[in-house]
Amino acid sequence: MQKQKANLQLKLSRERIFEGELPALSVRILELVREHGRVKTSDIENLTGESRSTIKVRLNELVQRRLLARFGKGPGTWYALERET
Repeated sequence: MQKQKANLQLKLSRERIFEGELPALSVRILELVREHGRVKTSDIENLTGESRSTIKVRLNELVQRRLLARFGKGPGTWYALERET
């Protein structure tokens, strides 16, 4: 029952994202963060095959929309879901 509830919540959150008309890569990045807990730019690059510059643009948009939070600077920077306060 718990697994069904979690899957339903994931599906609902995905639908809300699509309603907001995020680019497909942005949706994929959010899915990766949910799956892995946190990701670095290089992780996304390896998992999606997208260019680093495109990934950085999408990450910045997600941070500005407060969907992701950025931690650290430089090559060690990682991203996680923004916590609601």
